[in-house]
Amino acid sequence: HLSKKFIKKDGSEFWALQDINFELRRGDSLGIIGPNGSGKSTLLKLLSGILKPTTGTITFYGTSASVLDIGTGFHPELTGRENIYLNGAILGMSKAEITTQFDQIVDFAGNQISQFLDTPVKRYSSGMYVRLGFAISAHLNPEILIVDEVLAVGDADFQKKSLGKMKEVAANEKTILFVSHNLTAVSNLCNKTLHLEKGKVKQMGDTSQVLKNYMSEVQSKKMFYSAESFSKGLGNELIRLKYAEI
Repeated sequence: HLSKKFIKKDGSEFWALQDINFELRRGDSLGIIGPNGSGKSTLLKLLSGILKPTTGTITFYGTSASVLDIGTGFHPELTGRENIYLNGAILGMSKAEITTQFDQIVDFAGNQISQFLDTPVKRYSSGMYVRLGFAISAHLNPEILIVDEVLAVGDADFQKKSLGKMKEVAANEKTILFVSHNLTAVSNLCNKTLHLEKGKVKQMGDTSQVLKNYMSEVQSKKMFYSAESFSKGLGNELIRLKYAEI
């Protein structure tokens, strides 16, 4: 069972994940949902090899590619063009294989990338990072694609293209692990969903049933904010919030 422990500055332990255990088959698309701080991104970093688990093991059968935090997998001093070849080499592809996919990658990433293809990626905006990172990973034919909130960055057109590309990847009997707060996207893409809460598995199973339970739970919870006084409320000299309930 997979677990990940961090040590805080004061020396205390924090378990970001505990007793995570699941198995996917070729062609499965797994949505990973849960509130902020539930361990979703930590799980993907473990699966991507960026972090090592405190306990447990991870077994992959096939090549994997990841689109995680902005800049993950890029060398900041290299150009966009050079990073395409670097990422392909990391995935075990030959230069000829990468060249075959090169034009499709650049076209998918969009005009903004093609105009600055020979610029070091350290000068790219966050949106450009994600556009290029997703375009590279999705077009280099990995057998397992790991994606963290790519739909949260970029314009509506790129989000639509990204979701369409992931559907295409899934249709080719590839496996996808997809973290998102966009439940509609999870519903459209994933046949299975994992719901994490406080680092533990709350539920896992058929996407429609897991999302139904998750939404029911979210709707039953009330969130509120209350300040001791108006002067201590969130805001500035023009407007302040004393109380809010959702």
